Amino acid sequence: MVTKVSVIMPSLNVAEYIEECVQSVMKQSLQEIEIICVDAGSSDGTRNILDKLSRKDARISVIESDVKSYGYQVNLGLQVARGEYIAIVETDDNVERNMFQRLYEEAIGHNLDYVKANFRYFSDFQGHRIYRKGYAVASDEAVSECTVIPKTKPNLFVCDAGIWTGLYRKDFLNQYHIRLNETKGAAYQDIGFLVQVQTYARRAMYLPDFLYYYRTDRMEASSYKAEVLQYVHQEFQWLLQDKNIEMTKGVALKLTSCFLCELDKVMRKVGYDVDSYYLGESYLWLQTHIQEAIKKGVINEQDFSEQFWKRLQLALCDLSAYANWLQEDDCRAKERDRQLVDYISCSEVVIFGGGSYGVLTLLLLKEHQKKIVALCDNERSLWGREIGGLPVLSPETAAKEYPHACFVVANKKNAEQMKTQLLHLGIGRIFCRNQV
Repeated sequence: MVTKVSVIMPSLNVAEYIEECVQSVMKQSLQEIEIICVDAGSSDGTRNILDKLSRKDARISVIESDVKSYGYQVNLGLQVARGEYIAIVETDDNVERNMFQRLYEEAIGHNLDYVKANFRYFSDFQGHRIYRKGYAVASDEAVSECTVIPKTKPNLFVCDAGIWTGLYRKDFLNQYHIRLNETKGAAYQDIGFLVQVQTYARRAMYLPDFLYYYRTDRMEASSYKAEVLQYVHQEFQWLLQDKNIEMTKGVALKLTSCFLCELDKVMRKVGYDVDSYYLGESYLWLQTHIQEAIKKGVINEQDFSEQFWKRLQLALCDLSAYANWLQEDDCRAKERDRQLVDYISCSEVVIFGGGSYGVLTLLLLKEHQKKIVALCDNERSLWGREIGGLPVLSPETAAKEYPHACFVVANKKNAEQMKTQLLHLGIGRIFCRNQV
């Protein structure tokens, strides 16, 4: 049997999730796959589960890694992979049954170096699985389902941030010696892999399908650690020095986006202390390279939103002022959420908005034991579905069934229109989360 797709699955102490994950790959509609499980010495029973599954399915092989490194594990899998295309699945996630068939058919049909789809974030909360949409290409509709050269679309370097949403042609990876950085742990090595892929690919495609499920409630993940800015530093230093990647607009945009995002995480972790060890050398290295990219005209103010550019300038030029601004902004956000929770004293709550902001609002209110009875949304395709075990209704139905409930508008862009809509439906208790 010709192996069409090699699925590489690096694991370390994920016994709670590993069986669901591997089972989702085993049940793929595309049968011509191999499943390469690379375990880095798990001590919680993960390896026993993998061995049990490998006895049930001859397509599964289990490799022992003597190095606890996500990058090293994936590279081990790449060494032995026999498939035409490579997939990488993180072992606390899971995939749609048709994921690899859908991607493979497009990859073969268009002779692609790589192909990707959208995904859903998910978390398990109070006995229910709650999902939010994630996009590999954000709202860049001009790219979806078209063959593109990523290097000519610099914003793709920022939007497309997931190594796990696609397939990569093995011959393409080998031609350009594309591998992951083998630093310790599971520390952002996907950044370096993606930048190489996006730099060298000449035929890529992004599909609108939602095919991958990415877990967000595992607090052991590297993205929750204070070292995140150091991880970004070591990835880009490796790319620019060891892999000889040029500082193109796409690479500079990715570097800048990672810098500001991870800087915020570190600031919060260290109590906004600008003298923290977790900033230090990494902050200075990233600051120098971003300022140099701006000075050379690789990136400029027109490449960013007005708000992002102001934040970036402050973070680059006055770190103390940036720390003060971030702390004050975080305090304002927490105060808005506290006020919202305090305001909702009635017995029933309906959330108006079934998108990502609505899901986040649902989690916030559930955490504070508020009695949420339903969600409503103007999107017809959501009516009759459930989110977190709660029904999604039309606004008209929700107003009829829960006329005395408190309606929380969870939408940043259209909050005023939605509030007016509820007023016309006779709702008297309305709160806009972003305006409280």
